[in-house]
Amino acid sequence: MRRFSFKIPLFWVSGILFAFAFAAQRVHTHLVGQAPAVCKAGAAEGAAALSRADPVINVCDHGARGDGMADDTAAIQAALDAVPASGGKVVFPSGTYRVSSTLTVGAANTAIEGAGRRQRIAALAATKIDYVGTGNVFSVKQQGLSLERVAVDYLAAPGAVVSALNVSDGFIGECHFKGSAQGCAIDINDGSGWRFYGTRVENFAIGMDLQQNNGHTVVFNCIFYDCNEAARIGHVANVMIMNKTGQTVDLGPGNVRVDVRKH
Repeated sequence: MRRFSFKIPLFWVSGILFAFAFAAQRVHTHLVGQAPAVCKAGAAEGAAALSRADPVINVCDHGARGDGMADDTAAIQAALDAVPASGGKVVFPSGTYRVSSTLTVGAANTAIEGAGRRQRIAALAATKIDYVGTGNVFSVKQQGLSLERVAVDYLAAPGAVVSALNVSDGFIGECHFKGSAQGCAIDINDGSGWRFYGTRVENFAIGMDLQQNNGHTVVFNCIFYDCNEAARIGHVANVMIMNKTGQTVDLGPGNVRVDVRKH
């Protein structure tokens, strides 16, 4: 009996493998989703530490418990203080962290990350901070902050979850800030180049307060829910708000674009 053999050319095999890899990447992108390019640019500025060999600091290595009962304030502050001047990443494993006083972010290019993968629903963040103190939760002193995948229950007297004065190039993404009808979730005063993406803010007196020269700022796919004022914007230039929901937006002078769409 005569035998026949058929050889598959090598370039066919390479082409098939490439096609499968391309299709898998398209499916991954569709399921996980990506921040828009303008937000990626802000994230790159706000988290320059991620592209360098800067240290990764785990808050639990400094004594944080994350059990919702122990006061983790000192441990978290110790982790933030361990970030060198060149920048670094502070990570929070899954858990609930009880914080009783303001946390100071003193190093430039500090990235603060909660547990889990990038996701579309900020409310599913596996890392939560229960703030039981007064005043601000995070006081940002240097440029380049990146805060991602962190939920904060804010029951304090008027203050802010994130407060920054004269600080530029920050990024807040996929966070969930829940208040008690007072205070402000995000308070940025005199700082340009901030990017906000996929963050839910609910039950604050003011969801976002951008005052005094906060130019070149983008708010993308954020939700302001049950706030007295969703966003207060004054004396700014080149601010873009897209896919925002909330009650009112107080717009001051400047070049402000607002694209309001209901989710």
